[in-house]
Amino acid sequence: MNNIYIVDDDDAVRGSLSMLLRSEDFEVVAFGNPAEFVAKVDALEEGCVVLDLCMPEMSGMEVMEELQKRDIKMPVVCITGHGDIPTAVKALKVGAYDFLEKPFDSTMLIGILKECIADRKDKQQVELFETTAKEAVASLTPREHEVLKGMVLSLIHISEPTRPRLIS
Repeated sequence: MNNIYIVDDDDAVRGSLSMLLRSEDFEVVAFGNPAEFVAKVDALEEGCVVLDLCMPEMSGMEVMEELQKRDIKMPVVCITGHGDIPTAVKALKVGAYDFLEKPFDSTMLIGILKECIADRKDKQQVELFETTAKEAVASLTPREHEVLKGMVLSLIHISEPTRPRLIS
């Protein structure tokens, strides 16, 4: 998952970010139109999104809301030339991984994207484990469920702290 999707209506920003990120061995796909990104996002491989918040046809906030509606878990790093604290707070509440104001330090962006990718890989491993565990438990016979329940309850009992008893 080394894919970065840039969604920005500014040709110069898309071009410079694409060059920068490719120089760091990221696979980059750039979109100049947020609606085009939203139309294609279901078919895209896992990755991170670098998303401009202020675009004429569809705002970055609307793009993030659409990703949430579709349960697409790609981390989003918001960038904007018109940032303020309320906008940053709103972006983070809508699900942004991070928020950077233009012009931003390229080293900082690269660090955030690497962290973003590592966090997403960790979450994918947890999701895979949970899915596998649920499938395994669902396949148990009623008797195996009873045995499992007994084992879990005994582990909980063993791990409870011992309480001192009052001697009368």
